[in-house]
Amino acid sequence: MADDDLKIDTRVTGSLHPGIIRALPEYADESTRHLFTNTEQAFGLAYAALTQIYDARAQAENDPTLTDGGRALAVADLADKLHERSTKAIDYADKLLTAQVSQLEGELSQPVQSQAANSSISREIRDHVRGLKGLGAAMGFVRERLNEGDYTSASAILGAPAYLSGLDADAQKILLRMFHERANPQKAKRLAAMKAAQGALQRSGALMLGEVQKAIGTDFRKVAQLRAAANASKKAFAV
Repeated sequence: MADDDLKIDTRVTGSLHPGIIRALPEYADESTRHLFTNTEQAFGLAYAALTQIYDARAQAENDPTLTDGGRALAVADLADKLHERSTKAIDYADKLLTAQVSQLEGELSQPVQSQAANSSISREIRDHVRGLKGLGAAMGFVRERLNEGDYTSASAILGAPAYLSGLDADAQKILLRMFHERANPQKAKRLAAMKAAQGALQRSGALMLGEVQKAIGTDFRKVAQLRAAANASKKAFAV
């Protein structure tokens, strides 16, 4: 079943429906929408799994051959398989995003390679910035250049050691990130989209375990006790 056809099930939390992903602000940008594909699929699988567990529980409750404990175990056995499948999909999507986010974070933090860093005009720009009153003023000057799209002046400052412009390492790191985001807006949008998807996945992973327990209708500790009793009974009747 396609995610678009996944019906709303009032028994299942809406926080795991793929529609939650499509409602994210970053999803609205068609140029980065494809980055949410694995996340949508993982949500769809998790949501469908919970629906299936609830359905199985309803069916078991109508089975007169099962005791209350037997019903709980039957539903729990199915839930374990579906939960594992869903968790694998969530983990897979998160792993891919983690690698992609790490790569983009690195690209957006690289030192600026300025061919003009050693030119006389570049040295004058750095001297000017170093002569400003304090670190805040120096950072403000670079921000202004970036806001105006003057990447040449910004790269003259950021393409050389920080101290030549009166900056420190932390300030230069912040400004480098801003430089790359302004110079490569599409990369910045991709990173924002991937982080939004990653955040949704991490929330879903934390939410899923409790939702599975609700769908089973019995807490996991009780299920463990029932399984232990069932195993002991099997051993007692073993020939």
